Amino acid sequence: GYVNNWGKEIVPCKYNFVGHIFNDGYVTDFINGKAPVCINGRWGFVDSTGKEVVLPKYDEVCNFYGGYATFRLKNKWGFIDETGKEVIAPKYDETVSFHEGLASVRLNGKWVYLYRAVDKYGDTIDFLLRAKRDATATKAFFLKAIKNNERPEKVTVDKSASNKAALDFANLAFSQVERLTALSVEQAKISA
Repeated sequence: GYVNNWGKEIVPCKYNFVGHIFNDGYVTDFINGKAPVCINGRWGFVDSTGKEVVLPKYDEVCNFYGGYATFRLKNKWGFIDETGKEVIAPKYDETVSFHEGLASVRLNGKWVYLYRAVDKYGDTIDFLLRAKRDATATKAFFLKAIKNNERPEKVTVDKSASNKAALDFANLAFSQVERLTALSVEQAKISA
């Protein structure tokens, strides 16, 4: 369990284990307001008030980063959001937490990149799995996300060269579409 600074029990001592142990023996507790807990061999998460925010039902969990945590169920890894909703089903051999909208995953023995896009409310709107993290992969992801959703007002990414190339490409494509739209509207007015 956990107690606060005044000795008041916040998380009851009903769990077999609290926190996450890394390979080097380092234990983490609360990260982003949530801590992993284990009861009867099943893992979930509690918040800083002791409320179970993700019911203990997984074989293993890793802490939340970027709004998502990885979980293992029947020897496959997936991702849950902060409400406990499984947003990516357990199908990967291994996973690494999301950072800047990107997570590394191992699928069929090969490490690949899982791209993620979120809307202004923090809800996931699209995913794309690619073998490389390069400009071609990033362009493909931007185009897929925009095609399946809507043109974003703002894009937040890291400063990688692949992101810059994809953003330059997307901005050029948008400016050409806007110019064509404006021309077709003018032509419609002239012919009327």
